[in-house]
Amino acid sequence: MDDGKEYIDDNQFTSLVSVILAEYGCRIPVDLLSPQWDIIRKVHDWRNYIPDKMKKVWDKLPFNVKLALCIVAEITASLEEWD
Repeated sequence: MDDGKEYIDDNQFTSLVSVILAEYGCRIPVDLLSPQWDIIRKVHDWRNYIPDKMKKVWDKLPFNVKLALCIVAEITASLEEWD
């Protein structure tokens, strides 16, 4: 892409994602591409934080959108506090 802007490369992106997730003690879930929406744990499960509308179209979403949603949901799930 030559629009005069500078972009990070894939390696920098991967490093950035790793740093963000590590800050919260999180990892990318193995089922990111094809989550089992019907098997959701009650506690600390990223799938609890994906809206139903997104779940319905998950297979049609581009990878970068899935990844962004997953990162936010995984961090949110990691911050849950239970008695």
